[in-house]
Amino acid sequence: MAYEITDDMFGRSVVTVDDETAAGMEWPYAPGESVGTKFDNVGAAVAWHWTLDSGQDEESGDAQYGNGWHALFRDERVIVQTVNSGAVYGWRVPADQDIDAVWAEIESGAVYPDDDDETE
Repeated sequence: MAYEITDDMFGRSVVTVDDETAAGMEWPYAPGESVGTKFDNVGAAVAWHWTLDSGQDEESGDAQYGNGWHALFRDERVIVQTVNSGAVYGWRVPADQDIDAVWAEIESGAVYPDDDDETE
């Protein structure tokens, strides 16, 4: 990764000058622009862009099934989720929580297309 996602990125939807550097790639947003309705915050937008290069440590689920598709960035303690509407959510797992337990809970809610109990 080219940059560490900062905590403040999860609390805002407007892009700053430093966010293109954070993404580590060409970025479709100019400073002062909102990340729009697709991303719930700038941190989610940066993490999602990292997944385009398969930068995540693990992934689980499918955006069309269960609780959506999730990607885990262990070093950053960041999880990004995409749901079937196309919306992308991102958050940092607090340092006092066991990241493996949080990820195990997400994985337990994942539903795959070949599962018998598909949901819409």
